[in-house]
Amino acid sequence: MSSTPQAVTSPRANLEIGAVGLGALAAALTQTLVIPVLSVISREIGASAAETQWLLTSTLLVGAVSVPIVGRFADMLGRRLMLLVCLGCLAIGSIVDALTSDVTVMIVGRATTGVSAAAIPLGISLLAGVLPAQRQANRSPLGHSTTSREASTPPTRAELAIAGTPGQGKAP
Repeated sequence: MSSTPQAVTSPRANLEIGAVGLGALAAALTQTLVIPVLSVISREIGASAAETQWLLTSTLLVGAVSVPIVGRFADMLGRRLMLLVCLGCLAIGSIVDALTSDVTVMIVGRATTGVSAAAIPLGISLLAGVLPAQRQANRSPLGHSTTSREASTPPTRAELAIAGTPGQGKAP
C-alpha cells in the first residue's frame, strides 16, 4: 500500500501547527497576564509602584528590540532553533520570577521573558515555510492582519489597497 505525500506530511504539519500555536499562546499570555497583578506583586514583595511598573516595561521593551534581532538570527541560523531559543528564554525568565522576591531580579526575569515576543512572528514564518500551499490560509497581507489585532476589526484602507494590487500579497 502506498501513501500519498499529503498523508505523510499531514500529521507532522498538524503537530507543528499545535506546537507553534501553544508556544505563541504562552508567549502572548506571559506578556499580558502580569498587568492585572502588578498591584498584588507590589504589595507582596514590598516594591514601589514605579519599580513594579518596570516589570511590564522591561518585558515590552526587550520584546520590541528582540523581534527584529531574533528575526535576523532566524534567517542566519534557522527558524526552529530561534523559536526554541525564544521559548527557552520564556521558561528561564518565568523560573527566575517564580523563585525570587527581589524586584530587581524579577525585572531581569521579566526582561528575559520579553525575548519570547519574537516567538509569534517566528512561528508564523515557520509555518509559512513548512506547510503546503493548500494548507495555508489566505497568503495576502490582508489575511495576516488578524494576527496582530482582533478579527472583528475591519481592514485598513492600506491593507485593502495592498491586497487588491496585482502582484502584491502573493507567495514568492
